[in-house]
Amino acid sequence: MKIANKVMVNTLVSVISIFILLTAYSFYITDSAIKNKEIGAAQQKVDEIGEFTDLYFSNTKSIVESIANDPKTISSLKSSDVNSVQELRNTIDKAISNNQNIENIGIFDTSCILKYTGERATNIIGQDFSTRDYCIGVRKSNSAYISESFISAATNEKVIGVSTPIKNTDRKIVGYTLAIISINELKYRLDKFESDSYIILLDRYDQEIFRTNEKNEINEEELQVIEKLKTSQEGSATFTDSSGKEELITYKKFAYFTIIYDQDKESVFATNNNLFTTQTEILLIGILVLIIGLYFISKSISKPLVELNEKVNKISKGNLDIELPKSNIDEIQSLTALRINYWVGWFLW
Repeated sequence: MKIANKVMVNTLVSVISIFILLTAYSFYITDSAIKNKEIGAAQQKVDEIGEFTDLYFSNTKSIVESIANDPKTISSLKSSDVNSVQELRNTIDKAISNNQNIENIGIFDTSCILKYTGERATNIIGQDFSTRDYCIGVRKSNSAYISESFISAATNEKVIGVSTPIKNTDRKIVGYTLAIISINELKYRLDKFESDSYIILLDRYDQEIFRTNEKNEINEEELQVIEKLKTSQEGSATFTDSSGKEELITYKKFAYFTIIYDQDKESVFATNNNLFTTQTEILLIGILVLIIGLYFISKSISKPLVELNEKVNKISKGNLDIELPKSNIDEIQSLTALRINYWVGWFLW
């Protein structure tokens, strides 16, 4: 029976080794799939947030360009005609009242001196804003410009400026139009995306404009991860904070703003139950295959051994007219064909 035990042990070790390798591989594949799905879902969410934010700015840019191209705007800067000025002010007030995201609209001359504005900011008409980023940027680019975040002189609140040049019929710049976008309105809309995560919006100079769900404080570990991500255009990274909670951060730089999306990995993990179910199913199927395989292997070994034992017993009782059966198992075939059958033939000879 030592040979049988040896065969059984070798077979068992081989099958178990294969099973362990397959199980480990399945876990590796599933874990990789889960990780890729987590990152992919987060990147898709960042793209959605980016598209929404870009649309928020683009709508304002369209309004600003529409006012800049209005003949009343050009004539008001050129001659200060009373009727044109009044019509322009009506246009500005109407645009502000019809768009919740616009806090104010201003018309500047080529030196960035404020000439006309909405009713709420008439007290700052005539002031020089040439040092503001929205004036510097539009004068350098000669096209629509999204500024850095700044404190509004009219409301003393954090805002962003969307400015565009005013050109006459000869395509010569005669002034600039500016719309001030309310940060609070944009933040309110982004707050609705998800409650278990938060969004950090940075301006074109990577200065924080705001972040949603302010109850979630940014810790030191997270700041370090964000700083590393800032070295590239986009990327994702996981980290474990001081409380032991694992989080996934996704970073992406757009044309004139940057989105940082932070999500608790436990909430992400909860969305991947199907993959974990698949992993469990693979494990259970593997165990079942192992049990069935071992059953048939043990049968294939025990059957020829039982038959060999019966015929050896007959030989021991003097019945030498017996030829032992051939076996597909090398050890058993070696025992029967090369040893026992040889000695039985020798005795008969």
